[in-house]
Amino acid sequence: MEERMALIEARPEVHGGRLVFKGTRIPVDLVLEMMAAGLSFSDIIKEYPRLTKRHLEAALTYSAKVLKGEAAIKGASQS
Repeated sequence: MEERMALIEARPEVHGGRLVFKGTRIPVDLVLEMMAAGLSFSDIIKEYPRLTKRHLEAALTYSAKVLKGEAAIKGASQS
């Protein structure tokens, strides 16, 4: 699970510190919204070929941690 979390980072210079997938400028919340809208992993990966299934699983893992109060990565706007 921690390996997945390593795929997410916050950099102040990228989207104001929003969480993005490591090495990209693709916001994690954008991908989660795509999932919520019903897009499949395959659809999202076609739209963002730099992402893999592991990236998308990392987004879901992070979401679960936030809901349980165990968020492991803080964005620049969070303290």
